[in-house]
Amino acid sequence: MFVDYKLNYIKGGSVYNDKVNWEKHLKQDFGNLYPKDITFELIQKWHENVNKIINPKTNSFYATKTKNSWHTTISEFLKYLGSHNLVEANYAKTIGCFKNPNENTNQKKEIKYQTLEEFNLFMSVVDDPFWYAFFNFLFWHGCRKGEQRALKIKNISLENNAIVFRRSISRDENGGEKIGPIKNGKERTIFLANQSKEYIEKLISFYSQMDGYSDEWFVFGGPINTNKNRIERTLKKYYNILKEKYPDRDINILSHHEFGRHSHASYLLEEGLKKGMLSEEIYALIAQRLGDTIEVIKQVYAHQYEEANNDRAKKILN
Repeated sequence: MFVDYKLNYIKGGSVYNDKVNWEKHLKQDFGNLYPKDITFELIQKWHENVNKIINPKTNSFYATKTKNSWHTTISEFLKYLGSHNLVEANYAKTIGCFKNPNENTNQKKEIKYQTLEEFNLFMSVVDDPFWYAFFNFLFWHGCRKGEQRALKIKNISLENNAIVFRRSISRDENGGEKIGPIKNGKERTIFLANQSKEYIEKLISFYSQMDGYSDEWFVFGGPINTNKNRIERTLKKYYNILKEKYPDRDINILSHHEFGRHSHASYLLEEGLKKGMLSEEIYALIAQRLGDTIEVIKQVYAHQYEEANNDRAKKILN
């Protein structure tokens, strides 16, 4: 029943995570309990015990992010039980998530991204036309991985320099993949960056020579979308080439999210400041490009805005 409930209201990937969390990490502690047995004290004790568990793969304590994934599953389960009046309260939510013992809770977490110079350096070692188009597009549009993989040729208008992000690929409840609405369910139309147009045109032209070509094909993959694990492997491959070529440089290895989403937002923020845009204008621009709310953009990138503004102040005062 709980899985059915989540399938109706939550994305399938989350349901799959809950299944894995329950079978591997939670069933042994909560599987034989009645709802009334899940008390504040029990959740608190569970937290204490989890903090002592050693991960056999790393021979160290589990990461805070991993423990909070388990915590979220319990919290969602208690929320479900509460909706049926089977528990007095969601004690997992009351207690809160696991805290990183080495993290200053008052300090904002810095995000990882690359500058335009670092991006250009990375692209200098990309020798495959498909991957050149892929990573170029990623940096200049900041899309999510699922959105980029689900983008179809019909969603790009080369004549109008427009892209419509309408669908996204995500994990289903069985660990497979499905194509569904993008995050928040709100499609968005954004400007196709001039820096990417040439490579997208070449990619589509290449596909058009193939048998069975259709504008229903994926921009990045043709008849079959690009495998998500292959994306991260290819990123690492080129980063390794870059490190070998420039052994004296400090090369940060970024994920798809950091390479594109964080880097694109950071670039827009920096360029917006250079052009004298107000902070609210910049945040609105980034939110529209990335498909997030202005509030989320402020929370994630406010620290970078402060740093960039401080740099401007230094140049004025020095």
